[in-house]
Amino acid sequence: MQGSTKPVQGAQSIYRAFQLLECVFELSEGATLAELCRQSGLNSSTAFRILAVLEDLGYVRKGDDDVYRPGFKPLLLTEKLFDTLDVRSVAHPILKELSHQTKEVCHLVIRDGLEAVYIDKVEDNSQTIRMHSRVGKRAPLHCTAVGKVLLAGMDDDSLEKILPRLELKRFTENTITTLEHLRAEIDRVRRDGYALDRSEHEDFIKCVAAPVYDAHHAVKAAISISVPAIRFPPEREPQLLELLLDSCQKVSKQLGDLHHK
Repeated sequence: MQGSTKPVQGAQSIYRAFQLLECVFELSEGATLAELCRQSGLNSSTAFRILAVLEDLGYVRKGDDDVYRPGFKPLLLTEKLFDTLDVRSVAHPILKELSHQTKEVCHLVIRDGLEAVYIDKVEDNSQTIRMHSRVGKRAPLHCTAVGKVLLAGMDDDSLEKILPRLELKRFTENTITTLEHLRAEIDRVRRDGYALDRSEHEDFIKCVAAPVYDAHHAVKAAISISVPAIRFPPEREPQLLELLLDSCQKVSKQLGDLHHK
């Protein structure tokens, strides 16, 4: 347990309570009062009083065997913390780094009903070919890499409700225009963990996108790299994909997702 910082005068009880709470979590399989006293250095009467308060507040549980274990209150507080995390503020510095690494435009996108919405964009200034996307702009789900990722992240029941409502409008000769094709593409995205836009929404623009997960391992958003087709030969895809997946993992971890290795 880390406890080298001296408590502020007048806050001794609060300091001891947190000190004891950390011990309970370190001995998460359960610990007796005597074991907690040895671990914390507190005497038994002080520890007993503090544990009684922590138990009353839900931070620890005392079993019939007189063994103390972590309570569920910290878990509820943690969930509230993760709910307050704004994906845009978390992702922005990582998006900037990704754009710097790739020298391309990077987007952060969420789903709003039947459309994708760009909530952040970072553009490398070294390129002469510029993207017309902007924060707040909406895009279709069926023919964008981010849209496919967001569809693939939905549960099956929700997905089947939304698919028939999509207008599978053709934008280029590569646009997906049938539900059968779109379902097959969603299956591929779920299998591979990323999506491609092969000039399906805009001629001469290709994109690769991957999901960002929240603390519940639900898809929170998608990050994409948009590249003019002339700068996206097949041999460049693995390099861009590696950087993209690494960035998505970084954002996901900061949002509380623990499923990534």
